[in-house]
Amino acid sequence: MLNNAPKISALLRVRFLLALWLAKAVAVALRCLGRKATQLPGRIAITLCPEFLKCLDRPKTVIAVTGTNGKTTVCNLLVDVMEQCGLEVISNRYGSNLNSGIASALLANCGPLGTIRVPIAVLEVDERSSRLVYPLIEPDFLVCTNLFRDSIARNAHTEFISYVIESALPAKTRLILNADDLISSMLGSQEGWRSWGDHEQSGWESRNGRRGWGDQGDHEQDEQGGWESRDGREQDEQGGRGGQGRRRTYFGVGPWEGDRRERMSLTRDITICPHCNTPLEYEYVHYHHIGKAFCPQCGFCSPPSDYLVANINTAERVFTVQTDEGSFPYRLISASIFNVYNLCATIAVLHEYGISHARLQQAFEKVELAQSRYHEEVVGDVTLVMHLAKGQNAIACSRAFDYIASLDGRKAVILNLDDFFDAKGGSENITWLYDCDYERLDDPNITQLVIGGIRSYDHYLRLLIAGVAREKIRRTRYEHDTAALVELAEVDKVFILYDVYTIARAEEVLRRLRARLTATTTAQPTAGAAGVAEVTGASGKAGAPTAEAAGAASEAAGSSAEGASGSSGKAAT
Repeated sequence: MLNNAPKISALLRVRFLLALWLAKAVAVALRCLGRKATQLPGRIAITLCPEFLKCLDRPKTVIAVTGTNGKTTVCNLLVDVMEQCGLEVISNRYGSNLNSGIASALLANCGPLGTIRVPIAVLEVDERSSRLVYPLIEPDFLVCTNLFRDSIARNAHTEFISYVIESALPAKTRLILNADDLISSMLGSQEGWRSWGDHEQSGWESRNGRRGWGDQGDHEQDEQGGWESRDGREQDEQGGRGGQGRRRTYFGVGPWEGDRRERMSLTRDITICPHCNTPLEYEYVHYHHIGKAFCPQCGFCSPPSDYLVANINTAERVFTVQTDEGSFPYRLISASIFNVYNLCATIAVLHEYGISHARLQQAFEKVELAQSRYHEEVVGDVTLVMHLAKGQNAIACSRAFDYIASLDGRKAVILNLDDFFDAKGGSENITWLYDCDYERLDDPNITQLVIGGIRSYDHYLRLLIAGVAREKIRRTRYEHDTAALVELAEVDKVFILYDVYTIARAEEVLRRLRARLTATTTAQPTAGAAGVAEVTGASGKAGAPTAEAAGAASEAAGSSAEGASGSSGKAAT
């Protein structure tokens, strides 16, 4: 028994126990019915006892993971590596990241009186749920992967999301932040990173002469018992960084092949200095606003990384993390830039928790990314790839497009990007399409683009605006039918891009592609066999039906497919 629950009144205790017992009974009933019980038990518990999470016994260490993109991947990696290290962990990796899903994960691992025997909890937390979770469970560590604009219906603007997270942070929580994201790196300090003018006497000057963070020799003890780090940042008495007593640790990625110093994407969520409103400049940009930024006027800049990916060898599948302790090579599980950030964030929090680099290196040899986020297989001469790209999330889709365009070989891309709940509710919100870098798909090595879903004409129009040739594009109303429209004999790789909640549809597309390749490696797509319509626009290409004929055929052919699509279950985000 860890017995970390706070002291509560007798009346609240009775209310808590009743909520706990009823929620546990519902969880048992759901599992008997073959359900996962990932959200409903917690929702019942919180409805009956709003302070349920506060009353529940608390694991000795709680690690929370949040951010616009990458939180599920980081959460899964943390759990996998910890289990490889022989640690027992509670996680909501298979369920909801709202307060109800977190409550369900915890009560599934507690006794009849609410005591929890598992020492560690790794919890994925939706950004907007911060105020419903952090003040009650008070995490020891909070990892924020990044903060970008997201779906208008979900998270709106980055300033709003930053405020929601900031307002919920407990004083005890140590922050693990992305040094290359100016927005999330300022969490934990109301004033953000202070400008050069505030610290003119500190002697901070970088090696290239620009005012900012720089090496200052050995640590020096101050009169208050804190210490000043080699880069000049003030440490609090517990060794935390960033001032105001907030403990912050930073991870980042050094220069990458192909980086630029100017804007590369349609979307940048921070463009001016938050202190003096001068346009920001960059030493290098990885993507969107992620990179090493600085203000040429006041000296505001990205913080230095405590954990820096300093070298990446994609040929040997190795990357090096540089820290104050030295440089440590790790197995490169994924070569995409956004996953390199996820890997570095995982290493940072686990090493700060207390696991040695040597033990982490061993564990990294045995872990993989969850197949629900990325899956690759080779059938005959064709590589089939399932790649998550969140619907209504311009940044996530842009990153997927950029990654695919960077690869060699002839490629076909299937775009099944419609949000599951968008399809269910009939939302007309397509603004995110015009924040998304569809221009990256206008690549000579991407020879085929197949679009599926209720917004297929909207995606089709956006591709035309991006400059993609009409003869490369085909579309169908039904996601499952996209598998029949790929000319497999003409490509080396096929990428299936899908939304968070449409994994079942993507798996069905993969199954159909696999079946075609298994039957014959020279099979050609036929509209009649699968009841599929294809459209290449008004190109006049032989054998290509008009858009009107394609739309009519698709509507007539796919009611059964749409029924199957609508049955896909909800996945963890």
